[in-house]
Amino acid sequence: MKKHTLHGAVILSNGCAHVFLCPTGGGKSTLTVYLQKRGLQAWTDDRAELDYDTLAVIPRSDAVALREGGYRLLLDKGVLSSPEVEYDPDPGRERYYFQLPPCGMEPLPLGSIWLLRRGEENWTESVQKASAVRLLMENAMDPVPITGEYLRFLNRLSEKVKGILHYRDMEFVYDVLMREERE
Repeated sequence: MKKHTLHGAVILSNGCAHVFLCPTGGGKSTLTVYLQKRGLQAWTDDRAELDYDTLAVIPRSDAVALREGGYRLLLDKGVLSSPEVEYDPDPGRERYYFQLPPCGMEPLPLGSIWLLRRGEENWTESVQKASAVRLLMENAMDPVPITGEYLRFLNRLSEKVKGILHYRDMEFVYDVLMREERE
């Protein structure tokens, strides 16, 4: 099986895997723990692996590495308690680790891809197909040679991009997923 890895979180809803792409420090880990604690299943906060041929999302179950700010935010909101995490004090790696429950072993269909942007307001922005392809390329975990096969893969994958999800509070992201589930 040929895989492609995107820098993103994977959240399960309604039998599908939903991928949230975001640069490092953009809130993926904090959001992953929040959505897990709200009752959705999370597979990973950092590496979304997709099957090149089927676009199915391949399961991974990693511990979520929270930075100090995300950890404090989740504590303040009453979403997380300090006994649920382990702290790693190693210089340069200072993180609070939250262990996600084990995930299934079967890949799941890709439901949607959202690009996350934290901001002052909650809103969604549509993205043109050409922009979606560019954004997918920018969010690849590893360098990928630009070949016809890769561009065809990105073109198929871009059809799953719903847009940019600008969010101020994490409950908005949860609501967007629940709305998708009902549609």
